[in-house]
Amino acid sequence: MIEERNYVKNLVAFIKQHPNSNIGGYIIFSAQFDWPQISEYDELYNALGDKVKKGKFGKLAFDKVASLKGTTIVYPAVDFTQADVNGKMFH
Repeated sequence: MIEERNYVKNLVAFIKQHPNSNIGGYIIFSAQFDWPQISEYDELYNALGDKVKKGKFGKLAFDKVASLKGTTIVYPAVDFTQADVNGKMFH
């Protein structure tokens, strides 16, 4: 657990030190560990440079953060449309 926390700490430092690196967006998008709070994902995403945010991994990072918020208590739910048991579309 301590090793994972140090690993995460190093990734956070990298993203903040290199805001214009596409690697930062990739790190956020591909992260397979749990950070204690979604606000840390927000902080990391906001640390990305504008060019990275507009790129492929920046957009994927944004989508990941939005998805995590949409499935976490205290954040608005993910917007969806689905048929109910009678086939009527529910939004």
